[in-house]
Amino acid sequence: MDVNISESNRDARPDSSSQTRQSIYDGIAYHDRCISDLRARLNTLVPISRLPVEVLSEIFLHTAAVRLYVPGRDHDLHPYHWLQVTRMCRHWRAVALSCTALWSRLTITDQSEGLPVRCFWNGPGRHRS
Repeated sequence: MDVNISESNRDARPDSSSQTRQSIYDGIAYHDRCISDLRARLNTLVPISRLPVEVLSEIFLHTAAVRLYVPGRDHDLHPYHWLQVTRMCRHWRAVALSCTALWSRLTITDQSEGLPVRCFWNGPGRHRS
């Protein structure tokens, strides 16, 4: 059976074309999720992924406490430079988000002076600056 593709396309309803397009987009999204899941599984094979959550949390706490000086810059890095650890992989993000000590310090920069003002939260109803 020979089918002339140009004729079948002419006779196709516009709804059919949009449904086909949506079906293709859905297939792409499904495969993107599969690839993302496979990459996450691959990341679990990296040696650093075998560190206990407590050790990884401690590393993140030390990273957050460091005020790095970069030669050639007249100021330290942004106070929240350590947030980059949450972008490395799903596991690191989950560990960082569950480490409450990382989220107990608030740094507010006074834009007029450019000096950081540190506020610490030590629990319900207690604070110091």
